[in-house]
Order: sequence, then C-alpha cells, then structure tokens
Amino acid sequence: MNWTISLGWSKYFAPFTALSTVAGLVQKTDIKVGAQNLYWEEQGAFTGEVSPGMVKELCQYVIIGHSERRQYFGETDESVNRKVKMALKHGLIPLSALAKTWRRTKRGRPRSLWVARFALLCAT
Repeated sequence: MNWTISLGWSKYFAPFTALSTVAGLVQKTDIKVGAQNLYWEEQGAFTGEVSPGMVKELCQYVIIGHSERRQYFGETDESVNRKVKMALKHGLIPLSALAKTWRRTKRGRPRSLWVARFALLCAT
C-alpha cells in the first residue's frame, strides 16, 4: 500500500489514520513525519476534519493546498490561506503545493498566476 509521499528529503506525509503508526516507526531516525491536510478551525463540529491541535500532537509538518484537494474538494486560494495561517499559529510547518501552478506558468500561463497564488498564501 503506497500511502506516503516522499519529497526526497526525509519527510513522509501519511494519512491521519496512519500518522501515529508512522511517527512511531521513525521515532529514532532522522525521518520527519507530516500530515496530508488540516482544517482551518481549532475546534468545533466539523465531522471528518483534522484540527491543527490533532496534527501538532503527532508531527510538525503539514501539506496544505495539494492539487488533489483543490480538484476534488474545491479548495481555493482563500481556504488554503486560512489553513496556512492556522498551521503557523500552532507552530506547524506548512508545505503548500505550488508545483503544478509553477509548471503551468512554464507552459505558457502567466507567471502572475503563480506569484498571485504565492502572495495570497502568505497574506495576513
């Protein structure tokens, strides 16, 4: 079963249901573990969502704004921005997936799209 994403620098991103197991397996190694997503609210009745506090208990990294989340769940630049802010508020290191946007700009789309998306992610 291939459920981790390797970025090539000893960080692995597992689904939340496997995060505790993976974190335990790599505990005495240099490998860091991250979550694949988090929700922008700290608490509340958000069935199925993972709060930043829950992520923080298990790891320090989180992928936010992956293209699959945008495509299948309708995530927008604004919702990704909210998640990035919440991750930072909780001391997590967010990794925002801009690679596909960057590749599109190299294929003729305006570079301003990538710059605008990056600026929105960093907006306060």
